[in-house]
Amino acid sequence: MTLSWYALKIFKGMNVAKKDFEGAGIKFFIPYLVEESLEGGVRYKEKPLMASLIFVRTSAKFVKEYWVRHLPGVMYYRDLESGEPAVIPDAQMEAFIKLTSPADPGAVLFENDNPEFHKGQRVRITEGKFKGYEGNIYRIGKDRKVVVKVTEQFSFRLDIHPRYLEPIQ
Repeated sequence: MTLSWYALKIFKGMNVAKKDFEGAGIKFFIPYLVEESLEGGVRYKEKPLMASLIFVRTSAKFVKEYWVRHLPGVMYYRDLESGEPAVIPDAQMEAFIKLTSPADPGAVLFENDNPEFHKGQRVRITEGKFKGYEGNIYRIGKDRKVVVKVTEQFSFRLDIHPRYLEPIQ
């Protein structure tokens, strides 16, 4: 059985879905955003980055069977040509997991603008936990946003200082 990453939308019962996957020994990932609140001291709160979205590493057969058993509360993302569950390549999923994990101190920096880059330019990240990942400059300003494609359906923006970028020819 070939294991791949797939994206599911769980409209109701996310906790039940998590228990189902844990019980079946299926690896899953839910992207969270950690928000910082300074009211009454520093507090951190996790919120789903994309409501109802869960990624599972399993077989396409399991995804389809799970979908059938849990209709209408579950949807899987499909390949537009075949209609089969859309496979998310391991390398792209690993990048997405890193990008949606709490950032290291060097990941988000805001300093002086660096005119050597332009919007749409392809770049590679040279330092930090995202070293080696590639993307496109999304916005030029005091910061840079590198867009890393996860699948045709998803993209993610990473704020990063230009000193950690190199142009790709």
